[in-house]
Amino acid sequence: MLLRKAFDCSNWTRVPTPDDLVTLRALGYTTAIVGASFDVQLARAQIAVLVATDFRVEVYAWLRHPWRPGLLDNALAACAGFPVERMWLDVEDADDATGKTPDQLAYDVQHGLDYLRARFAGEVGIYTGSWFWGPYMETTDTFGCRLWLANYVSVPVVAWILARLPGGWTELAIWQWNNHLAGTAFNADDNLILEEDDMTPEETAAAIKVYVDPKVGALYQNALNNGTDILRHGAQIEALATAFAQHVAEDSVPTNAPDPEVATLLADVQRHQADLEARVAAAAAALRGPI
Repeated sequence: MLLRKAFDCSNWTRVPTPDDLVTLRALGYTTAIVGASFDVQLARAQIAVLVATDFRVEVYAWLRHPWRPGLLDNALAACAGFPVERMWLDVEDADDATGKTPDQLAYDVQHGLDYLRARFAGEVGIYTGSWFWGPYMETTDTFGCRLWLANYVSVPVVAWILARLPGGWTELAIWQWNNHLAGTAFNADDNLILEEDDMTPEETAAAIKVYVDPKVGALYQNALNNGTDILRHGAQIEALATAFAQHVAEDSVPTNAPDPEVATLLADVQRHQADLEARVAAAAAALRGPI
């Protein structure tokens, strides 16, 4: 099973620079998700640069309530002519949803999906947040879509999120697990994309573990393939995953309000990070000399 790392650059008000893209590649990101409903010209410029530098691109379109095509048309126009792989209907507008019944919201979702499916050749899925879907939608209907879910944690542990999928979903296509990219100043959300849509919970758990608990061999192989900066990123992930594997049960993954135990673990990670980086670099050097 494979995972792809993706960044959601919908908060960017500029086109990514070559330095941006080099950094993102070195950190292992291969997919970009572009918000395309509000500034079509900017979105097209972002997509053009990303496609030209071999990033895989997905796009999301914002759903209003009651539904209307304007923002969906913008997203369609933004990706026209580009090899955009998937489009996501963004269902999270609490202001618009307030006062609407679940049936009214479901009507909007269905019509938004139908509108995009009739005009976009690729897959159309649903993006939402755990905080929105349950309280507002009150449905087990998945609308025949795969799910891109926003639910922020400090470390992406799959058993925790799979137990908290909203509605009728039992599988996850993308997990937006943090609202920043570790080790960067980018205003972008961090995401994990699962390659297959038929993964069992056990297979998904194994795939996520590869991401959060890589072995030294995998780290230096990634370094040889993708650049030395991934060593630093990989070592940080390994240290954090190891600490949590030793001290934190999967049913108590920290949220954005970490408890004292989490703070202690993070301090421990910082103390051991330098040693881990040195060992990983030494392993890479032994494999192929200086890198």
